[in-house]
Amino acid sequence: MASKKKQEEDVNLFVKIIGLVIVILFVIIFANIYTKKSVEQDQEQLSQSNQMLLNKLSQLENEVSNLKEENKDQSAQLDKIPDHIYMVEKVGEYDRKIVRINIEEGKEEILVESVKDLAGIESRYEGMVDYAVFPSEDIIIFKKLWTGAGADEKTFILDFWRYDANKGTIKFVEDFTELRDKNLSIHAVPSEDKQHIAFTLDNDDEENPGSATYLFIYDLLNDQIKNPIILEQGQTFNAYYGYPKTRYDFEWKDARTIVVSIFDQTKADAENNIEKPLIEKKDIMF
Repeated sequence: MASKKKQEEDVNLFVKIIGLVIVILFVIIFANIYTKKSVEQDQEQLSQSNQMLLNKLSQLENEVSNLKEENKDQSAQLDKIPDHIYMVEKVGEYDRKIVRINIEEGKEEILVESVKDLAGIESRYEGMVDYAVFPSEDIIIFKKLWTGAGADEKTFILDFWRYDANKGTIKFVEDFTELRDKNLSIHAVPSEDKQHIAFTLDNDDEENPGSATYLFIYDLLNDQIKNPIILEQGQTFNAYYGYPKTRYDFEWKDARTIVVSIFDQTKADAENNIEKPLIEKKDIMF
């Protein structure tokens, strides 16, 4: 009996030990699973935190880059501000004098007593009037006028003179005499900043009344005519015919874009002086 009881106790002890081992194994397994999930969650959170930091760093780099660009733009704008201004004052009715004022010192200096004398214009029927001042470039543009009998400002609309304040010289910027002599009327429209002038001729084809197919852009500061824009055959800028009955629709949209109306030359009726049909309005950039 005692031996049988001892065997039962040994079996029970063995079962308990086995049960304890199983419990410990389960605890270890669950602990490993929990630890693994916890580590994965921590890694995921760490990865998200790193990504957020990278995003913040990228955002800060962009902001620093934008600030640098803004500073460059501001510096560039400050560099464009001249340290002086020019005043063009009347001398009689058809002459001008040029005065330069130092902004910082408030000092006034007369550069030219008579623009007309500087240009060597002696005729009492010719005059000089101010047109545009470009202080950043130290350039002033003047326009010459005919003031005598039968004077017509339009005939001198492209007679510009360019005064260089650094050199103290003045010169005729471009000779349009040939264009003027061949055409009774030149239609010209200056840009708002007066640096460019768009112009066309009333009749560039004597056998085709009202044909105006060339659009010229004249750059006053650089003293050059850009390559003319030429319309397709059968098109014209002139809604009517010859001088004085003409009509052009030119309008500067901004400093580098002009809006023009283009008309159908194939429907021209010069005998009845009928307005030509509008084909389109077009933006021309240069």
